[in-house]
Amino acid sequence: MVTSKYFLTYLNHGLEYYENLNRVVSIHAYRLPFTAKTPETYFLRGADCWGWATWKRGWDLFEQDGKKLLDNLISENLMYEFDMQGSYPYTQMLKDQIAGKNDSWAIRWYASAFLQNRLTLYPARSLVFNIGLDASGTHCDTTNEYDVELSLSPIRIEKIKIEEDVKVRNLYRDYFRKLSRSSVKDRIFDQVVRLIKRF
Repeated sequence: MVTSKYFLTYLNHGLEYYENLNRVVSIHAYRLPFTAKTPETYFLRGADCWGWATWKRGWDLFEQDGKKLLDNLISENLMYEFDMQGSYPYTQMLKDQIAGKNDSWAIRWYASAFLQNRLTLYPARSLVFNIGLDASGTHCDTTNEYDVELSLSPIRIEKIKIEEDVKVRNLYRDYFRKLSRSSVKDRIFDQVVRLIKRF
């Protein structure tokens, strides 16, 4: 992770500001690189893993048992919302963790907070850039779809409603859907190229 010079200031300010609001589970410093503008800070349901901070009370919610988390998502009929309205395969990631195909703590952290209906604070501009998406990272393939420019100005943390910002969540959903469509097109193109090479 490469961080902005404002990274720690933002996280520390967020921890201080929301320390006594139990519904806020963590402070996150990354934002997807969609072009639409968002509020200076906003909340999304769940938790995240690219440059974040929490309190002991937040981490105490972490459930290590992936199967227990999946069973709860199924029994509460939350898989569609957990998967950002079907736009990202978080449930499959959790199933893969249970099956031993990955050892991700992050998917269990997200599920733990999501099931408790907790919120994470996000910034309007990214303060962290994940440089592990070049195939050198543990759980990520090579991609530039998550590349961001680090914020050149600090993030102001001011009073906002303690609720998920549905408009911003829809921006995340739409960005993931766009990536999914691109991925499908790439797979089709690769198959066509392989077929052509046979002849």
